[in-house]
Amino acid sequence: MATNSSYCDFCDNLQINEHSVVWCSECDEGPNEECKNHNSDSKASKSHETVSIAEYKKLPTEVIHSAQTCKLHNEKFELFCRDHDCPCCQKCVNSHNDCKSLTDINELIKNINTSNSFYEFEQTLLEVVDNVKQLGINRKENLKSLENKKKKLKQ
Repeated sequence: MATNSSYCDFCDNLQINEHSVVWCSECDEGPNEECKNHNSDSKASKSHETVSIAEYKKLPTEVIHSAQTCKLHNEKFELFCRDHDCPCCQKCVNSHNDCKSLTDINELIKNINTSNSFYEFEQTLLEVVDNVKQLGINRKENLKSLENKKKKLKQ
């Protein structure tokens, strides 16, 4: 993420404090409402997908950083090696010269939100969240029950 996701990166360069409304992980910038419209009209960024700032801020920082950049070279991932099942930056590609299935990562993730596997993964995560909540409730009930039994035994 850039310096401060709360403010528009384009306006920030002009020393104007305008709040961001979306985040573009490809540009690594958060434009405000007006700049978002200019950005979506630009030839270079017309096809970029954005996410609301509120949703973006919900992500853990390690997920945000690790999902976009190579830890070895600190460069943006551009390719995906299917042979090794890993993303690659331009410098990583040198170690994948023999790999036959390097794919542009943007092509690979273009329709990820609509894929069946993404939906199934999302449903599994929702079930895990529900299970963890239920475990918390059960734990509290068990502690209450144990406390009540303790009181009865003392009497």
